[in-house]
Amino acid sequence: MIVAVGAGAAVPESFPIVRLAIGVSAYLAYYLFFERLISATPGKLLTGIVVVQFDGRPCTWRQVGIRTLLRIVEVNPLLLGGLPAAVCIVSSQNRQRIGDRLAGTIVAPRRLVAKYRRSLQTSGA
Repeated sequence: MIVAVGAGAAVPESFPIVRLAIGVSAYLAYYLFFERLISATPGKLLTGIVVVQFDGRPCTWRQVGIRTLLRIVEVNPLLLGGLPAAVCIVSSQNRQRIGDRLAGTIVAPRRLVAKYRRSLQTSGA
């Protein structure tokens, strides 16, 4: 969020729409690139969770893009905050928000994903 605000603030005040667009783009790029490149944002890494496909593989660009775009609706401080995402997570069997459901992804503890991947390697799958 700090980077997004800083990026928007770099644009003169006389261009409010451009400031907003750059700020929102920087905010979304944070999720898009971190979740695609290392399967987690720094915050997720600190809490020990990662975003993966159901089979434990890293997400594709498409999947991360879907998750990121749906974040605009699900976790929007100007609308209902994180309420839509929270309701979806609590009511979902796999604890997924809408972005995860549509993308076919899940947020899981990193240690369980690593354990699952090791079990696949030892079973020869």
